[in-house]
Amino acid sequence: MKEQIPQAVERILKKYCSEPENPITEETRADIVQKTSAEFDENIKNGRTDIEAYREAVRYAERTVSDLFPKPQQTDKNKHANKEGKKKPFSALESLIEAVLWLSTVAAYFIISMVFGHWHLTWLIFLSSSIGSIIITVLFELNRGKTIAEEWDNLHGIIWLALIIFYFLISFATGAWHLTWIIFIIGSAASVILDYLKKNVIK
Repeated sequence: MKEQIPQAVERILKKYCSEPENPITEETRADIVQKTSAEFDENIKNGRTDIEAYREAVRYAERTVSDLFPKPQQTDKNKHANKEGKKKPFSALESLIEAVLWLSTVAAYFIISMVFGHWHLTWLIFLSSSIGSIIITVLFELNRGKTIAEEWDNLHGIIWLALIIFYFLISFATGAWHLTWIIFIIGSAASVILDYLKKNVIK
């Protein structure tokens, strides 16, 4: 069994020294093999069988290597787990707010429609809630570290949904459907300006 000690030490070294931060020199490798072999011989002297002596020697080698080279990948996993743990409460809160928003929207739609009528207008409340949903998403994404530039598409969505709501409200109120479509031309111009700001001002 003693002749298998170098291979066992090599397996242990690969386990703990696979990262660039933990380089292993030939001198260190030879020293660990020598000490592990000495541990094996000591175990034999103490009356252990070959298998028992080998197992004890391998455990000794692993303790020695782990003391010399703590596994950085384990630390990275713990850090990642901590980050994920911090994100989960925010994700759960975001889902809760979204659910409350849409349930409230449906309830408000039927209540307002049945009390005041105007079913041809009250459906716009769903577009309003879509804007609210996008705003919630943007706020949570900014809290997670994203920039305004990365959320630019969502901001565009808010603008266009607002224009649609404004278009229908003005059109139903005035009846000037032949004129109110100009709102979308204004919206297109606003989009061009916003894209310019994104490329040249917002970072």
